[in-house]
Formats: sequence, C-alpha cells, structure tokens
Amino acid sequence: MNDLTLQMIKSNDSFMSIYEKLCTSVIDKNEAKALLSIAILFLRNSNQIINKLGYRIIVLYSNQYNDYRPLYEISINEGLYPISAFIDRKELIKKKRNIFIELNAAFLENYKSNLTYFTEQQNNLKTDFSENIEKSLSVIAPTSYGKTDLIITLLAEKYSKNICVLTPTKSLLHQTKKRIIDAKISDIRKIVVNAEMYNSKDKSCIAVLTQERLMRLLKDNPELKFDYVIIDEAHDLLQDSERANILATAIIILEKRNSNTKFKFLTPFLNNSENLTIENTDFNIAQLKINEYVKTEKIYVYDIRNKSGLSLYDQFLGKSFTIKEETSNLTDIAFILKHAAEKNIIYFNKPTDIERFAIRLINTLPDIEIPDDLEQAIENISEYVSENYYLVKALKKGVIYHHGSVPDVVRIFIEYLYQKYTEVKFVITSSTLLEGVNIPASKIFIMDNKKGKKYLYPSSFKNLIGRVCRFNEIFSNKEKDLKKLEPEIYLIVGDYYSKNVNIEKYLNKIFSEKQNIDKVENILLKNKDKSDEKDLKLYENAREFIENYEPNTIKDSSVRKVHTKIGSACIVNSVREFDIFENEDFIQESVEILFDTKSISDVNSLINIISDEFLIYAKDDDNLKRFENLPTRNYYKMFLSWIHESQPFNLLVSKTVKYWNSLEIQKKDTIVYVGKWGDLTKNGGHNKYWTDISTKNENEKINLAIVRIKEEQDFVSNYLLKYIEVLNDVNAIEDNFYNKLKYGTTNQEEIVLIKNGFSVALAKIIVEKYKKFYKINFHDCSYELNEDVIDEMKKNKENGIIIYETRGNII
Repeated sequence: MNDLTLQMIKSNDSFMSIYEKLCTSVIDKNEAKALLSIAILFLRNSNQIINKLGYRIIVLYSNQYNDYRPLYEISINEGLYPISAFIDRKELIKKKRNIFIELNAAFLENYKSNLTYFTEQQNNLKTDFSENIEKSLSVIAPTSYGKTDLIITLLAEKYSKNICVLTPTKSLLHQTKKRIIDAKISDIRKIVVNAEMYNSKDKSCIAVLTQERLMRLLKDNPELKFDYVIIDEAHDLLQDSERANILATAIIILEKRNSNTKFKFLTPFLNNSENLTIENTDFNIAQLKINEYVKTEKIYVYDIRNKSGLSLYDQFLGKSFTIKEETSNLTDIAFILKHAAEKNIIYFNKPTDIERFAIRLINTLPDIEIPDDLEQAIENISEYVSENYYLVKALKKGVIYHHGSVPDVVRIFIEYLYQKYTEVKFVITSSTLLEGVNIPASKIFIMDNKKGKKYLYPSSFKNLIGRVCRFNEIFSNKEKDLKKLEPEIYLIVGDYYSKNVNIEKYLNKIFSEKQNIDKVENILLKNKDKSDEKDLKLYENAREFIENYEPNTIKDSSVRKVHTKIGSACIVNSVREFDIFENEDFIQESVEILFDTKSISDVNSLINIISDEFLIYAKDDDNLKRFENLPTRNYYKMFLSWIHESQPFNLLVSKTVKYWNSLEIQKKDTIVYVGKWGDLTKNGGHNKYWTDISTKNENEKINLAIVRIKEEQDFVSNYLLKYIEVLNDVNAIEDNFYNKLKYGTTNQEEIVLIKNGFSVALAKIIVEKYKKFYKINFHDCSYELNEDVIDEMKKNKENGIIIYETRGNII
C-alpha cells in the first residue's frame, strides 16, 4: 500500500463519492464498511497525509454512527490514550466489556497523572524533556500538548538556578506567571516580571518577561547571567519584525554572558530547528517533536461575496464539497448565530474591525439573563472605565472583544469572565489570541485571512485553528461523545477578506506539503539570506547595536562604536528610531549642559527637550515626526501631567473627552491624531491616522478615548520612556519627577509593588487601605501579601477588577 498516492486516491471516483457523503451527509452501512477497510489501509501507509486521512475517516465514522470500537482500537494502537480512556470511561462501546478492554484499562493507568491521561508522545515528551534538561532544545508540539507543564517541570527541578521565561505578550506573561503561582513550587518566593524587581543579592532569579523587559533587565544588571532560558511561541523568532530582532538580540547577549546557558524553544509549528540558530551564537539545538494527530478539523467556507453557499474544504485532498444547507442569503452575523456553539472565537485582523463588528453583533442580540456576580463584574468594568464602554454593552449580550487596545487589567479580567461564565458565548479577537493565550472555544469563525499587513502564514493559520477544542475540553467529563475531535472552523469570506482572494487556492497553499517549510525572515538568524543590499545594511545596523550594547559580543571589530555619554545612553536604552552614530555629537553638544544637573522637573521642559534634541532626527518615523507640531507637543505635555498625577483610567477617559470638546468650543482645529482608529489623512500623508472629533457623538468620543488612552500609555512606555531613561541616565531628571513619570507615585511602598507587577491603581489601594495585609522588603524589592486581603476587599466592596488583580499577585 505504500505505492498508493494522493493523486490515485483523488482520481478514484467511487472512493471520492462515498468519502464526500461521509463528510457532508450520511452513508449507509455497506458504504461505511468499505470506507473502514480503506481507512485501515490508509493508516498503514507511510505517507503522513494519507495516514491522517485514514484516521479522519475513522473519527467521522465513529461520531456519525456512534460506533466507537474502530476508534478505540486505533487509539490504543496509535498511542492516543486519552481517546481510549474517554471511550472506556463513558462506556461508548456498546458490547459487553471483555478481557482485552480490561487489560487495556489497566495499561492506560501508566499514562495517567492527576486525573488526566496523556498520549504516548505526550508522555515521552515529558520524559525526554527531563532527560535532556541540560541541553538546548526545541520542543515542537501542537496546542494542548502541555508545553506550559514543561516550564513548570524545569522550574520545579531547577528553582535554585537563574531561569528566564520569555513570552511574546503581556497577556501571556500574566497567564504564565499565574500558572507558576498555581503550581505552588514551595521554593519559588518571587517571580521577576519587571527589571526593577531583580536584586543581585537574591540566591536565584525566576523571571517571566517579554523580550523588551529582558533587555531592560540586562541593561541594568551587566553581570546578570541565566542558566536556563525558555522562549515560548518561539516561531515568532523567524519573523521580519523589530520585536523578533530584539528577541534574537537578547539571546545573543545571554549566550555571550554565559556560554553554558540552556535555551528551550517552545513552539507549535516548526519544520527545522536549525532555522532558530542565531548569528554570533554557538549553542546547538536538539529537537523534540510531536507528530501525533488527534484532532481532525472540519474546515467550512461560507462565501458571501460570490453567494456560493456553504462548502467543506478537505485539507488532505485539497477538494471542496458542497454542503446542502440554505445559507446563501445569510449575513455574516446570521450565519455565525446559526452555527454558534457554547463558546466561540471570531477572528479579525484589525482592532477597528473588531469593535465595529462587535457593535453590529450586539445590536443584533437580545439582552441575556446573567447571574448576579456577572452583573456585578459588568458594573465593575463600567466603574473602572466608563458606563458607555462598548464592552459593557457587549457583556450584557454574552460577548467580549479582545485586542491590544483594551486596557491591560480589563483584558485579563474579561478573559477570566469568558472562561468562567457559560453565558458569555463569543470572544471577538485579533492575533493577540495567536500568542498562546488559552481560552475555551468549540468553534472559530475566521473573518479575515491576514495578520498585520500579510496573509496568515500556514503556521499562523494552523496555530489559530488549534485554539479551538483543546484537550481538556475534548476529554472533559461533561462531554458525552467525541464530536470535539472534529473542531469546526468557518471561513466567512466577506468584506474583510482580501478582494482578489481565491479561497480554495489559499487553503491549498496553507495545507500544501511545499508550505511545510519555515519562512526565515529575521536578519539575525543564520539561515536568513542576506544577499540583498537592504538586508546587509539592516544586518550591519543590528550588529552595531549589539556590540555597543554588550561590548565584545561581535567578533568583527569593524563595527561603528559610540563615543559620547549620550550615545551610550541611547544604545543601552534601545533607541532605534534614528542613526545614533551619525547624530550623537550633535545631541551631546546640545544636551551636555543638562548632565548631572537634575534640572528637568516639569513636563513642559521634558517634552521640549525630547522633541528638540532627539526626535528631530527620527525623520522616517511618522509616529515621532508628529512632535514637530506644537499641538502634538502640547497634547503630550497634558497627557504626561495626567500620568504624573496618577489619574485613574475612568478620569483619563473623561479628561480626554473634555479636552476634545474644548477644541470645538474654543474654535480650534478639531482634526486630532487617533492612529489606527482614524478616517482622515493630513498634510499630504497617505495614512488615515486622523479624525475630525467634532463629527463624533459623545458615546463615540468616549470609546475612542478608551482605546487611545491605552495606545498613548503604550506609546509613552515604548517610545517616550526610552528618552526619559536616557536623560535619567545622564542625571538630567529630578528624582521625584522621574518616579512620578515612571510609576505615577513617589511613595516607595507603592513603587515596590508596581515594580512587582501591580497596576498603579492596585498599588495605591493596597498601601492606603490594607497595610496590615502586606509586608514590604525594600532590600530585595519584594513583598508578602496575605490572602486574607481578598475577603477584606470583598467586605469593603472594592472593584472586582482590582480584587481579581490582587488574587493574581498573591504568591
């Protein structure tokens, strides 16, 4: 049977006819018998795709006929023991138990831990990971395969060492920190999530950081070395992006500081681990890879644009089968509501599309009956942000939306609400969900085939669809059958898809064997082709930055070196918006008078100095060129003064709206910068980053203010704070003013809590109202928080968002 090819299978009309019936309707018993025989032959084939096709037939047959004996036998033979255990536990085999089933049940106990059954390869992965703990590894395993458990395994075994877990997003950082806390590893007393939390006198350092936070930590602590570094969602390293470049830079520096550092790259998709190797590093990467196939996704296409109705795309044969269902006239929302499950993901590329679609959806849905505690949670969001927040209205309809412009503490809180309450059925999300955030869902509706400006790569697409029907959901005790082995994926091809996309060709490309190669785009990876002149220039720039940040890292001494105090400060604070080497002398001469004076003590002086002495050189960055304009400077002077005063989020919203309204009242220019939320261009530009605020009603202004405040906070953290740190490094900023800008307070107890990951709002409440429940250790920048504080907060009727955040900070 190894001579059998996919082309031979596709050309067999009899097989294709019966198989199509199995996928789209119902087959009779004779057809089923024939298909099962064929499936067994496919399973013996060496071609992986044919092998998976055979498994798919078994799963579809078993679920359709409620006859699980074939699936039971296959799962036992293939090591898919969670399936075997579920079938046995739920007594899905109709005939009486026999000696073989009893023996199998006893055997399966070898693959059980804490009430959870593991597949053979899952079990082997845990063993192999432990046995290779002193090697650099890539671990390639689909979602649900317990990669986070490997992190816990390493921490439990090596807690006395310096260990860093790198996550791509703050959401995943929070989730990972919580998983570590929940693991209750008794010897872990402190988890470093910010550079300021680290104390060189600590016996060991357990850190969970993004790559940007790691770079700050390395900058502040030139002697710090890590023994183990875990890179979660490691496929991000392959990308052509600034963040991927920063990640590679951090790994280069880590290995330079400690050549014995063991790196663990965790990813659901990677073809060749050698593609993760980085320039100027010498570590070798051993590979642990899972190739089991447990879920067999059913990919449906509903093409609104061509009114072609509903079809099922078969990813093994590259064929589409028409589904006989009256759907051709349904809108996207009507289609989703018709096919929705208990928990659903709706994917979009752009946050603007997410919010606009959310408004359309919630205007379609009736209010739902919700329990009192969820009602209270909705009131908490209303109080924390605004009663006019679209998210408040959405939750009352059983909907949340999730993107990078939702305030951080609110986003974490609504993830919790979505997981806890069955009444919340829909999460409308962007690629923030691709980065490892685990939320329950049975179906996904993909409304856009892009991530950022590019099409969803095969790895990104497969990572996205892997988010539905996770193992803990498939094999949950509440499930009565194994229908969730067939996750339903719906591509709704409408206004949000690329105009000229041929969806079948697009899917063929996604699942093509030829696409099973890694796209290496990061200029710092060894396997990246650097023959292009532009790539060579970028590579040289990256090498220059690394050598100046961490001297003696780049073996070639020909790279340019900074020679001024201000140039050095720009390098260590990761200033990348202009050529430091060309401009450091001009900046040094201009700001030298500020050195060691601590003379900057107000936002007016600060913004003027940053604008006049630094940002004038950032000619290619539209986000920074805005500072040539006086209104932009005045706005950020105002915004930084709000941060300086530690204003709560709801007050920031009302102040922003009041500011916009004042422009109209005072007959000033009402065209304001709103970034991606804009609908107008300005000054001959091509990007719609502006809007006429006078055309918005009060509700629209409030919701625009909410996303803009979050984005302005990110802009201050990611851009302006770098220049504030540069000026602080040359002792140009007054200490209290610096603390107010960075932490929103001068209270040292609050600062310790903020350094430990508390929000400014929570730190203020804890220090002002709950002194008897915490202890601060200034010596090592640590704290202890008594869990009884939760009950006290509930008595005092604190906002549920604050209580939930507090719970996540009790170690």
